[in-house]
Parts: sequence; structure tokens; C-alpha cells
Amino acid sequence: MEQPDYLKTIRARGKWLGGRVNDLYVRDFPVMRSDEPPHNEGTNTGPTPLELTLSGLCA
Repeated sequence: MEQPDYLKTIRARGKWLGGRVNDLYVRDFPVMRSDEPPHNEGTNTGPTPLELTLSGLCA
């Protein structure tokens, strides 16, 4: 069955780097890193998943 024109496929992928760190890939954009602060067992190398979600809602 062919997909209607008004439906679009959106893809994103993530690569777990260990601990709480994940690299996130969307289209051809630079990699985004998600992490947690040290008090949540992270290394603080990127925004938390919740911060990324909230920033998306602001866009």
C-alpha cells in the first residue's frame, strides 16, 4: 500500500556510549549528545533527555 502524501516518515537514531551518555543523530545535522549531571550518575557532557524534550517544545 502506498503512503499518502500528507504522511511523512521521520527518523532519528541514538548510540549509547555507556553510563548515561547517548549520541543522537537526526538527518544530516551534527551529532547531539544527551547526558546527565554527576549527581545523576552522568558526566555532564550534554543536556539531559528532559532538557532536550523541553527545548523541542520551545521550537
